Amino acid sequence: MKEIINQVIHGKVHIHIGKAGLTKEFLSQFEHMFKKRAVIKVKLLNLMKFDNARQAFLHLSSITNSKLVDVRGKTGVFYKIQSE
Repeated sequence: MKEIINQVIHGKVHIHIGKAGLTKEFLSQFEHMFKKRAVIKVKLLNLMKFDNARQAFLHLSSITNSKLVDVRGKTGVFYKIQSE
């Protein structure tokens, strides 16, 4: 699993959080991506209402039952165990 996480950290962003924030549409797309992969890379736009990226990512992690595994600037990497 560490190898997959490392590949995602150094790879392309899978999804962006736009200026509208954590909308229902974003959350639906985020959850849908976990059906395809166990690790997702997310990037924040600069126009966010959160004070910092870590705060936004921790909030996203808590509402989606995923685990925040890395934060670098405005980019976060999330892990979620896939159910069969």
